[in-house]
Amino acid sequence: MRNFVVCMVTAVMLAGFASCGGGETAPAPSAAPTGVSATALSSASISIVWNPVTGAASYRVYFEKGNDPVRNLAGTVTGTSYIHEGLDAGIVYHYYVSAVNSDGEGAFSLHTFAKTLTAGPAIVTATGLSANSIRVAWSAAAGAAGYKIHSAASLSGDKSVVGTTITETTYTHTGLQAGTSYFYFVTAVLSDGESAYSPGASAITVPAAPVGVTAAAQSANSISVSWTAATGAASYKVYYAASAGGEKTLVGTVTSGTSYTHTGLSASTAYYYFITAVNASGESDFSQYTENAAAVTKAPAPTGVTATALSATSIQVSWNAVSGAASYKIYSAASSTAAKTQAGTSTETAYTHSGLQAGTTCYYFVVAVVGASESDYSAAVSIITYPNAPTGVAATAASANSISVSWTAATGAASYKVYYAASAGGEKTLAGTVTSGTSYTHTGLSASTAYYYFITAVNASGESGFSQYTENAAAVTKAPAPSGVTATALSATSIQVSWNAVSGAASYKIYSAASSSGTKNLLATVASGTSYTHSGLSSATDYYYWITAVNNDGESAFSEWASARVLTLPSVPTGVNAAALSTGSVSVSWNAVAGAASYKVYSASSSSGTKNLIATVTDAAYTHTGLTADTYYYYFVTAVNGVGESGYSAYVSAKTGTIPAPTGVTVTAQSATSVMVSWNSVSEATSYKIYWSYRLPSWSYSETVLAQTTTGTSWLHTGVQASTTHYYYVVAVNASGESGRSTEMSVTTPALPPGPTGVTAAAVSKTSTSIKVSWAAMSGASSYKVYYATSPGGEKLPAGTSTSASYTHSGLPANQTYYYWVTAVASGVESAWSASYGEWLLVPAPANVTYTITSLNSITLQWDACGGAYAYDVYYISSAMSSSKSLATLQTSYLFGGLASGLTYRFAVVALYEDGYYDNESDLSDFVQFTW
Repeated sequence: MRNFVVCMVTAVMLAGFASCGGGETAPAPSAAPTGVSATALSSASISIVWNPVTGAASYRVYFEKGNDPVRNLAGTVTGTSYIHEGLDAGIVYHYYVSAVNSDGEGAFSLHTFAKTLTAGPAIVTATGLSANSIRVAWSAAAGAAGYKIHSAASLSGDKSVVGTTITETTYTHTGLQAGTSYFYFVTAVLSDGESAYSPGASAITVPAAPVGVTAAAQSANSISVSWTAATGAASYKVYYAASAGGEKTLVGTVTSGTSYTHTGLSASTAYYYFITAVNASGESDFSQYTENAAAVTKAPAPTGVTATALSATSIQVSWNAVSGAASYKIYSAASSTAAKTQAGTSTETAYTHSGLQAGTTCYYFVVAVVGASESDYSAAVSIITYPNAPTGVAATAASANSISVSWTAATGAASYKVYYAASAGGEKTLAGTVTSGTSYTHTGLSASTAYYYFITAVNASGESGFSQYTENAAAVTKAPAPSGVTATALSATSIQVSWNAVSGAASYKIYSAASSSGTKNLLATVASGTSYTHSGLSSATDYYYWITAVNNDGESAFSEWASARVLTLPSVPTGVNAAALSTGSVSVSWNAVAGAASYKVYSASSSSGTKNLIATVTDAAYTHTGLTADTYYYYFVTAVNGVGESGYSAYVSAKTGTIPAPTGVTVTAQSATSVMVSWNSVSEATSYKIYWSYRLPSWSYSETVLAQTTTGTSWLHTGVQASTTHYYYVVAVNASGESGRSTEMSVTTPALPPGPTGVTAAAVSKTSTSIKVSWAAMSGASSYKVYYATSPGGEKLPAGTSTSASYTHSGLPANQTYYYWVTAVASGVESAWSASYGEWLLVPAPANVTYTITSLNSITLQWDACGGAYAYDVYYISSAMSSSKSLATLQTSYLFGGLASGLTYRFAVVALYEDGYYDNESDLSDFVQFTW
């Protein structure tokens, strides 16, 4: 339980002040300060100084203003000077100074005085007129007979008089430095002296014209201009003209640095440049023209440069003519950024560069020569020389229809072409192209045939000549591997291997292994014939065989493998099944037996009757026809191989039908959960049986169920699984018995439609034992089914059905988490489960909280018990405090005392569930409230 107590404590503390002293006391100063003097500093301040007094700890400065006899304290200082500020202009102030120590204040000094200066002109301006003059202007001062102009290098710098006996309110200061800042102050000359300084004003002279202007051509359409910085310049303006004396045109302004690149110019044209310096006061004169201030743009670089490889050692470079060019220089390099070397000079617009390396990439640049000027380099163009023909060509037979060809790489080759011929001098045919590596496998060849190979190297420029023929560049394909290899067990100890003859083969080699990937061991060489019997073998063992053909060119590749197992007596067939197909036929089937070459089917009139051989078959099924209707037949099956015949299988029986089996059976999925089965009417039938299975890949009687008996010729099978293949057959029935089964038919039902989304769950109220489940409505749904479980993976139980998108699940035990899923029903078909589920922990709060007055200061709270709750907490709030919680109680009532008159109280109760963890507390009950 938490109790909240609000306490306020007010403490009042009284303190006294006392002073005490001890030791000796310094004597009060015996003398007044001497040497007191006062000097006006400005129209609003006066400086007072005096001599020090022995024993003084500080000094007090007093003043009297004008004729006012009242003496005022101006300030206290520890030094021997004081500046009195905030005074009125043109007023006499009288001063006295006294010395002070811890024993008291001494006598006043002798009187001194000073008069504050008269205020100077209030407004002063300065304007730069030229590179060596500034005009100063100011407002008139009352009573001034004239003015003095003072100049300084800064606002706080030393001032010097530059103009006197000035009676006007303007003054032009000449003989100044260009681009230099000057500060000005003005004083008025009055009948009783000179006024204080005016506020300062500054101006900068116009900068001098720049010097050191130089111009240099950068390209056919740009010139770089530079100059020496001008003192005081904030920016520069760049002008050009068509001649030294021509009209100047502004081309740009430079705010940082002392250079400018003039672009967009005409090639091979002269330009003349002039620079001015600019600051806040104006623009300087133009820079003086010198030869360095003019430049001629370069000739235009050649365009349309192309390069064409002529051979493995030469390249031709071509370009468009440049107007005015007398010649051209051709440069080559190993890359677009590598050092350029002059390859040659041409007066034409083409040049052949010879003596190059085969398969080498060269980059070319062309420069036009116009008079004494050369253009920039043209754009780069690259080309590769033809590669040399490959060398080291070697050919090796890989199989009966393939030869492997290899060669030495050719410098600069991007790919290779492989040619072959029927002789060293025969016509060459392209076999293939190789884009990676220096080898090629030529396939699809004729066995035991000679092929001659020639290789060319190819790059972007073209194809080399053919490689030189050598004996290594020819090969003969191997003999073909034998085909049609079979292995057949002859007995329990021998296997016969056979194959097709190979044209030209002189002999054959037979190899054997224990598996298809095992080590091959040579068994024998057969000089003639195409078969071999392998004897002395182990029973029930697999053997694998390969054959090679041998001729004068060597041994062929291995044939495909064949295998066989030496024979043992086959096993007795199992899984024997018999089913009547009609009034005169029975179908018999069984499981295949490993190693069986065939099967024998026997029939008898009873399980112990004489067995009669009715058929020998190679498949694991047989249809016995020509039978008598409504008669039982008994069947036995044996397996047969080269060793012999197995024992009889267990018998099976079937009774032929008395009526024919239904025909025309069809099955159609009507929905995700229903299938329609239909068939043709059988005239003798009084009813029909429909059998059903969902097992794959096949089914038997033991796997089917009798789904329905009906007198009609169709039946709707409902409640089947969605997304499942269902198998059906139909049997006709009358008083004499059943027909054989119809043809088996199957259909796959579609998937269920998706379930509702947005499923949520929440308690109906604080005290409810009901949970409301809600979800998003689905178009076309006629109703919804609600399922619940007590864990996410628990069994889903039906909670109820609703026609709206919500459902209230009532009468639930408390202290339990419930999980909900919803399905939608449309046209009688129920959807899949909702993809999401709603979850809610049901812990209802106590209901019917009331109170009864027990005494003058107490009440008893009562409430209804909550199923599953092990205790309760009582919460309350009064108008004198915030909320609090009482101790937990096991009862459904609680005595609360200590109520105070005039206070309002509110009470609520919380139920505790399970282990009393906070997460398992219920909500607060409804509050009860009263004023005591």
